[in-house]
Amino acid sequence: MSETVNISFSPADNRRLTNLCGVMDGNIEHIARAFEVAIRRRGEQFNVRGKSAQQAADTLQQLYTQAERHLDLVDVQIHMAQENGLVPTTPTFKKSTRRLAPKTASQAVFMDKILNHNVTLCAGPAGTGKTHVAVAAALQRLSDTPDTKLVLTRPAVEAGGERIGFLPGDMEQKVNPYLRPLIDILHCLLGYQETERHIARGRIEIIPLAFMRGLTIDNAIIILDEAQNTTAAQLKMALTRLGNNGRMVITGDISQSDLPTGCGSGLADAMKRLNNISGIAMHRFEESDVVRHPLVRKILRAYEERN
Repeated sequence: MSETVNISFSPADNRRLTNLCGVMDGNIEHIARAFEVAIRRRGEQFNVRGKSAQQAADTLQQLYTQAERHLDLVDVQIHMAQENGLVPTTPTFKKSTRRLAPKTASQAVFMDKILNHNVTLCAGPAGTGKTHVAVAAALQRLSDTPDTKLVLTRPAVEAGGERIGFLPGDMEQKVNPYLRPLIDILHCLLGYQETERHIARGRIEIIPLAFMRGLTIDNAIIILDEAQNTTAAQLKMALTRLGNNGRMVITGDISQSDLPTGCGSGLADAMKRLNNISGIAMHRFEESDVVRHPLVRKILRAYEERN
């Protein structure tokens, strides 16, 4: 049964109201869609109509108390995930040995963006679960769409002065250390045998970024990890590989680029350049989202303070 709830913020504070509503009332529109209600505003007075009007009104009240600062859409999504349980379902994959549920509200929001956008770019510090969540969401997509494949890629960029040419073996053996973390995540989520079975069947492909030039990848979800180590030209190349019925997730930690001095990060460039394109979602993790050992958060803070 539909209900109507009227709320009024008193005393009126135009700055808080502006922060609450967001750019072009984007925050209000998102809340209305999430709760499937209609929200009308006149000054500090809000009229909310729909089956979940009271929940939506409560969310407006709670966010108004936080609106001393600017609230962007991610802030609203995280609050709703924490307070109202509006998080996506836990990704699963047939015969998977482990399920990965979001460990933080920000991870839940990131997963939801991946499942509902054609392209998602994500930046954040080490230990926030960027790659794990991206792979888990991709496996959910594979489970829902049997004709889709998963393509995992990373740039082969040396860290700390190491040079790939000095590593032993042929080209495949040389690039394997750069792709190993992606394989380890698959083993963690699917198990060794299931992972190797999908790789053998071509359902999962793991390739260096340089090998993607010239390809058009249809019916696939592509994950580009460690994207802070791409140049703007490389990331443009990767983005334009997207084919029909495709999705792409791009993740990285802009603060840990191994590119030569003076070479800007393609991930940082893309997150500015593509910010307002429909169908492309942006997500940022913060230090508070770190889910690794508690010391990781302290280490990150120490480096930030020194800079």
